[in-house]
Amino acid sequence: MMPSTGLPSAWIDRLFDRFAALYGRHWFDAWADVPMADVKDSWQEAIGNASGEAIRRALEHCATHNKFPPTAPEFAELCREFRTPAVAVNALPAPKTSMPHAVAKAVENFGKPKGDPKKWARTILAEAEIGLYTLPIGIQFAREALELEGADADDMANRRSAPVETRCSTFLEVGGRNQKVELK
Repeated sequence: MMPSTGLPSAWIDRLFDRFAALYGRHWFDAWADVPMADVKDSWQEAIGNASGEAIRRALEHCATHNKFPPTAPEFAELCREFRTPAVAVNALPAPKTSMPHAVAKAVENFGKPKGDPKKWARTILAEAEIGLYTLPIGIQFAREALELEGADADDMANRRSAPVETRCSTFLEVGGRNQKVELK
């Protein structure tokens, strides 16, 4: 009975057939006094971890370099020499367990207001006062943003329902001077 290894017993049978074809009586004379099942068990143990490719290459080596058949340990050594090297795989680097300082700070500050959230509205109204900003809708939105800071929901609804023209003013140059003009 064959030992339990990863190598199929049919491979050992085929290997022995190949050695018999290569070495003729030298192969048979080597095992004349030993039961063939024991010889095959010994070989299966010796080369049980070899791959099919390593066995094929070791057999080709024997056919071209060995005048006499190898012993089980010699053939096992050839199989080890001819084993196919593992293919190198470039793995991804290990994940970083900590965030860079700048990222950690950005995460910490995420969602926190940065300075005056209504600075844009104050800037528009300041520029409108001196005539640098003249878009009526921008001025309207800036005023609404600043007026609604303390307003309740009803007050906001009333302000939004009023016509745009009645709540908008701009600065126009009149006679070489900027003057506030209410738009209607």
